[in-house]
Amino acid sequence: MLVGLSSGDLHYLATQLETGGLGPPYREFALNKLGIAGPTLAADLEALASQGFTPTLLAQLVNAVATERERLERPITRLELVATGLEAQAQARDTLVVVEQLFAEAKESVLVVGFAVYQGNEIFKTLAKRMIELPRLQVVCCFDVPRSAGDSRPDATIVDDFARRFAKYQWPGTRLPDMYFDRRSLSSNRETRAVLHAKTIVIDHRSAMLTSANPTPAAYLRNIELGIVVTGGKIPLEIESYFRNLISEGRLERLPL
Repeated sequence: MLVGLSSGDLHYLATQLETGGLGPPYREFALNKLGIAGPTLAADLEALASQGFTPTLLAQLVNAVATERERLERPITRLELVATGLEAQAQARDTLVVVEQLFAEAKESVLVVGFAVYQGNEIFKTLAKRMIELPRLQVVCCFDVPRSAGDSRPDATIVDDFARRFAKYQWPGTRLPDMYFDRRSLSSNRETRAVLHAKTIVIDHRSAMLTSANPTPAAYLRNIELGIVVTGGKIPLEIESYFRNLISEGRLERLPL
């Protein structure tokens, strides 16, 4: 059952089942349209559906199979130091070079998390181009949407303004990523306000960069920043799952792009 599919294909299939991109009846032409092929996939899904499996339950099953298959496919974990700043190249790989390479190699999914983004039209050129080259590439971005000191506008106005400016000034492509934010950052009460301060990039469930650097030219070219790239093992998928769980639980909300 579910033979002939990679772990990445299975994760993609599960996402389509969860989001309504694929539903019963399960036919080969619908799967081919999504770019998913397996010798018995349509029959497998139909058989499970006949036993009472809803699309949500199927997605859970497919994700479980994908996770196990990923464990079998997973290479030995490799760690690399990444840095920006004075003499950084002598000690570690350059942050901007690593980011460009990660974006250029993406085939299935990209997660970008940052506190702040600046001059994104330059930072995201390679990723935006990759999204056009690969229509099935799923890109999720999570950024802090702050309320500036003295800004008394309604939450919705600040959120809409952030989304509009991101689409106009920070994203260089015609196909936009899915964007999410933590509404607590808009609280006018200092006791309840929180910021989305993590900075990470996860590629294809297999590679992750954890860094002090936000996606800005200063952080990638001038500041003293330090991070690590994890390739293989369970950490990249666990980082991705952490943020996807925040999204599915509603703790990170979707930006209206």
